Amino acid sequence: MEDRFKNGRMSFQDFLKQVQMMQRVGSLQSMVSKVPGMGGRVPDAAQIQEGEKRLKRYSLFVEEMTDEEQIDPDLIINEAQAIKRGGAVGDRLKRISEAVSCEPQEVARFALEFNVMRGAAVKFARGESPESIRNDMAAEQAAVQGPKNRAMRRLAKKQSKKKGSVSKGFGR
Repeated sequence: MEDRFKNGRMSFQDFLKQVQMMQRVGSLQSMVSKVPGMGGRVPDAAQIQEGEKRLKRYSLFVEEMTDEEQIDPDLIINEAQAIKRGGAVGDRLKRISEAVSCEPQEVARFALEFNVMRGAAVKFARGESPESIRNDMAAEQAAVQGPKNRAMRRLAKKQSKKKGSVSKGFGR
């Protein structure tokens, strides 16, 4: 499995094994706090809970895939990229989304996020800095998720103000 990670050939089966292993080891909170390169920045409880919820949801997607799709993620990723370019929803994405009662776009988003994560694993194996990888992933995630709606923009602005706010007195 390690060789597949290093060479960018990670499969959905590998992803599912990693998620199951993480669930056996403990909470996402405890694991994130041990990740090198986080610089002491640990996500808050709400973010951790959302991450755990997403991993469970993504596991359901993978479990609904055929063995062929689990072994060759490009089958699903190509359909996801077609949707992103404005094409029609493919049969594979339709089947998976119907099985887990969600929209095909949600499965497509997972496939595209998986592809970003797969690229990050290769960079990490090459020894690139975690900060550089995190920045690259953030930019790629923004492209995958598309434009933010008004509420998301406001929340992001509010959070960025909290991070950089320094009290300078009245009205400053």
